[in-house]
Amino acid sequence: MKRAQSFRKNTHESKIEGVRDTYKKIDEIADIFIEGVNNILVGFPNGGQVNADGDRIVDYAFRNEYGLGVPARPFLKPAILKSKGILNKLIAKNMSLVSTGEMQKIVAMDQIGLLAVGQVKRYINALHYPPNSPYTVKQKKSANPLIDTGAMIRAVDYVLSHTKHKSIDIE
Repeated sequence: MKRAQSFRKNTHESKIEGVRDTYKKIDEIADIFIEGVNNILVGFPNGGQVNADGDRIVDYAFRNEYGLGVPARPFLKPAILKSKGILNKLIAKNMSLVSTGEMQKIVAMDQIGLLAVGQVKRYINALHYPPNSPYTVKQKKSANPLIDTGAMIRAVDYVLSHTKHKSIDIE
């Protein structure tokens, strides 16, 4: 009987120690990602770029995102939120690789940024609501409300930031 109690006690202690080790590892992984670069910012970091009409691309994007002077066609926040699953999978995979030393942190962050940019561009290409007016379609020769010259979609990019910013939580 004492032997069985001893076995249960040792097994229980070993499980507790395993849980402690897991939490310690999670803390170490979090420290790796918090150190230095804290954010991946997706959007229009080179906002001063100008499109064919002479508008700054970031202004054009902002007007479309929030419907200022045009029907609202949000694309940035919805694209990231719609991509939550795929982004979280890559984040988890890359955190694991960084924690074991199989990947450098900067490479992990770059991969996540590139995936997020691709998802935003995919969302822009797929957006068709609210539709352009027939006149606008005739002028642009495109029914996609967010694509005319392609300058905005080409300008979507990411930067790695060392400071905290307002962000969309994808957890």
